[in-house]
Amino acid sequence: MKRTIYCFSIFASILVMAFALLQSPVQAQEDALLTTADQEVLADQRNGNFAAHLDVRKEVCALYGLEDYVDADYFLSDAFYTTFPPFSVMRGRLPLLDRYQTPAYQNKLQAMVGADQTWKTPKAMQVADFTQVSASWGAGYIVNGLWRLSNQQLAFCANGMHASPTIGQSTSDPFEVDNPALRKALYYGYNGPENILEAKGYSLEQMIVATNDFVSFAHTGASVGTNAANGYHWNNWIGPLYDEVQSRPDPKEKGYVVYMVDTKGEGVNWAGQTAPFQPLAYGQYAPKGELQIRKTSSNTDLSFQNPAYDLTGAQYGLYQDAQATTQIGTFTIQEDLSSNRITDLAPGTYYIRETKAPQGYALDPAIHPVSVSANERAVVTCADTPKAAPVDLLIQKVDADTQLGEPVAGATLENAQFTVRHFPKDAKEPARTWVFRTDAQGRVRFDEAYQIDGDPLYKDHQNRPVVPLGQLTIQETKAPSGYQIDPTIHTVTIADTGTTEPALSLVQTTTIPNRAIELRLEKRQTGTNTPIPGTTFLHTAPDGTQNQVRTDENGVIVWRGLAFGVHTLEEIEPSFGYGKIQQPIRVEVDENGLVVHDAETFPYDPETGTLTVYNDVQPFPIRLLKRNEHGTPLAGAEFTLYADAACQTVVETIETDENGEAAFAPIEVDTTYFLKETKAPDGYRLPQTEAHTLKIEAVPAQDKLLVHFDGETSHDAVAIEQEDGAPTITIALVNHTQTALPVTGSAMHGWMSALGAMTVWIALRRQKQ
Repeated sequence: MKRTIYCFSIFASILVMAFALLQSPVQAQEDALLTTADQEVLADQRNGNFAAHLDVRKEVCALYGLEDYVDADYFLSDAFYTTFPPFSVMRGRLPLLDRYQTPAYQNKLQAMVGADQTWKTPKAMQVADFTQVSASWGAGYIVNGLWRLSNQQLAFCANGMHASPTIGQSTSDPFEVDNPALRKALYYGYNGPENILEAKGYSLEQMIVATNDFVSFAHTGASVGTNAANGYHWNNWIGPLYDEVQSRPDPKEKGYVVYMVDTKGEGVNWAGQTAPFQPLAYGQYAPKGELQIRKTSSNTDLSFQNPAYDLTGAQYGLYQDAQATTQIGTFTIQEDLSSNRITDLAPGTYYIRETKAPQGYALDPAIHPVSVSANERAVVTCADTPKAAPVDLLIQKVDADTQLGEPVAGATLENAQFTVRHFPKDAKEPARTWVFRTDAQGRVRFDEAYQIDGDPLYKDHQNRPVVPLGQLTIQETKAPSGYQIDPTIHTVTIADTGTTEPALSLVQTTTIPNRAIELRLEKRQTGTNTPIPGTTFLHTAPDGTQNQVRTDENGVIVWRGLAFGVHTLEEIEPSFGYGKIQQPIRVEVDENGLVVHDAETFPYDPETGTLTVYNDVQPFPIRLLKRNEHGTPLAGAEFTLYADAACQTVVETIETDENGEAAFAPIEVDTTYFLKETKAPDGYRLPQTEAHTLKIEAVPAQDKLLVHFDGETSHDAVAIEQEDGAPTITIALVNHTQTALPVTGSAMHGWMSALGAMTVWIALRRQKQ
């Protein structure tokens, strides 16, 4: 029971004090005027000298029974301002206890008005800060407030008869109010662009409470000043200022706009009455937006790290109409790939169009709409398409001799391999490398179907293979079978031709001639440069196929387009009059050319591609005929053939048969032999003369055969006959019958006339053929 009485007693005391504070307006207005002495105390305390007036504040505190609502210095504490309406300090002598008159709270006010007022966001609004502002004028004392919204704008009371919103209280989004009187109140009042109060010497607090009254009166026709203290403040100083403000021009033409926010809920107003929370108003120039362009490449695969592409310097026009005819600004792309900013743009829709393409890019023909919002920067990203060259037929291989895309017999233009490299502008190393292979027609298309290794192909915005600006190098790295590799590094420059379109001219086809791998076989007589026609060879290719070929009239056979692998050349029929080459010739062919095995036997000149094969002249058989002057054969005669004039080195010894005939084995041409009778037939004695000399000279390819016998080329004792299709040299030696023992070995005179060597050879050759 005691507890209940106690609580009731506290509540009753608050009611009593509230009644004392919140008495009828008439009495409150009388109490709102300070004496001269109190005005001096109030001014002294505002200057920081409040310690000297402690007793005065204790007196006022006791007068109103506020001992529980003051701090140690006898200024009103939070308990007072949270229990009673903030405007309660306007009653009687309470202004002397108002803590907002102390330097500490003056500093808070200074901080609040000095804070950044840049618009942050127009939505999700609330009261971010509030401070009570008290001002005196003569004997009067008036209280109002200053609010900061979450968009950083300082706001004023738009209805002084309503309750004051508190910190953290939600508000509506700002909405525009078209009220000329309200526009003037904010424009020419405190914090307005053309504040008239500061020049008149009013204090910060006076300017704030006066502007609150301007705003409230312009919006509702009433204010704190018009009602408190029987209109003392409005009549004595705020009203005349309001009239001056309203006499000035409407700032609407200057783009000044008034915004207001509503607050929900109820509170106690300055007069102690329950009332809705006040709307708050602020003014500013119509918020503008700004616009900026950011530039990118639409295909960085083409433009990345390639100095031939440079987005800086691109220009766009800013237009007000969708057809882009009325230009109001220009954007230029800078090194950071952002443009300059165009500011002071009224909210709305604008249009941009590229007027100058950057280096290496196609001009964007599109007109881009963009929306600009108040107090925001719109950033539009515009992409340009890098120029690139389409490629159809990249490489065409041709035969170097025919200049056609058809290989010589036995060779192919298929499966040649090319390494293609792309170098960006000024690059030392390639950005991409590809390996391509030719088709049966010797073609390479810039397509995955022809690619066998390397990086991905460049593709344009239509997914077509293209080549970016820069340089291509094309190098054959594997020749097709039958052809020598082309060592040339071909270059193709992809340059910007100045077109505004993304597609450059088609990359020109690189024609690459290949020289067929060629083997030239020249048949020569040993020791001379005499060509030998008519020699037949059997050619066996690497795949086992065979064909016979014969040297032409110049002793030459030419193979072109030899397939890779080992080829075998076998002489199967020598030309008439020449010996046969028994050893096969092996030739190995690859993309680097050919190698002849046993090159010491078969000399090969890689510079001319000539293989020289020498044939010895076939040795000639020698037949001896031994007769007397009557033509009777003489048997038993012995003849010896020597290799030296001293007749010491025996080549062969033969003896005549019953027909008086004997034959030496075939002897070599261009060699001098010595023939001597070394045993006479029965009834005859050996001659005392020196040995006969014998030398044969022959060039069968030229139908030449000369027999030198005892230094003569046309000797009566020598005859050339054909035997088994080959020439045989016959030498007739005669013995003469005498009374004494006859001498053997004399040359036969008139036995057979030696025919002209050329005539005999030609006849034999024709018969052979």
